[in-house]
Amino acid sequence: MTVPEAFRNRDDAEIMVRFEATDVGRLEAVRKLTDLPVVKPTLDDMDSLAVAYWKEGRRDDVVAVLEEAIRLFPDDPYAWAGFARYLIREEPRRDPPRAVALARKAMALSEGKNGDVVDTLIEALKLDGKAEEAAPYIEERARMPRAKEMIHTLMSAMDCFENDVGRYPTAAEGLKVLIEPPASPADAKKWKGPYIKELQNDPWGNPYKYVYPGAAGPKTFDVFSVGPDGKEGTEDDIVE
Repeated sequence: MTVPEAFRNRDDAEIMVRFEATDVGRLEAVRKLTDLPVVKPTLDDMDSLAVAYWKEGRRDDVVAVLEEAIRLFPDDPYAWAGFARYLIREEPRRDPPRAVALARKAMALSEGKNGDVVDTLIEALKLDGKAEEAAPYIEERARMPRAKEMIHTLMSAMDCFENDVGRYPTAAEGLKVLIEPPASPADAKKWKGPYIKELQNDPWGNPYKYVYPGAAGPKTFDVFSVGPDGKEGTEDDIVE
């Protein structure tokens, strides 16, 4: 049983079998050579095997593994986007129309919320001579750094508030206390704001969220955007 160079130092025999099981045409050989169960590989396993084959110049095997990844993980946008990226960047195998189709499928599965998938579609569309179709996605991607920049500004303002007042705002006070003094007369005397010119919504028209205490501990806070979908707690939430 041949093991790709990338995996020759792995000690876990079961994982070795899993890697070999992803190699097209070797599954039955693996079953004969070991009595360990052949388990379904993870998508990371498939990606690692594809990279190992790519380093060895085995382009047909790379394509076979990426196609197998889609078969095994049809609902995972990363499986489709990974194959699209290969067809975009690997010049001997470059296939812009197919890359666009794969990237569109990844977009549908991720509901347009995954930045890496969006970038893949943009790259594929440009390579396929469809720059006009890429424009809306480029504009959408530009919103994310603007949101992160504002989050950074709000967090810095919170630190200024804490330095003056001696505490961070409560959850009830929220971000509004950055432009208006606290209700407590004692705290209002120490307040030296406004700490920002105005409270703005994020690039998708939703208020920025403030949580106190934050996830890191009782004396911390979190500021974030709910992202393109406008829903808190989903994978497209944007933090600094």
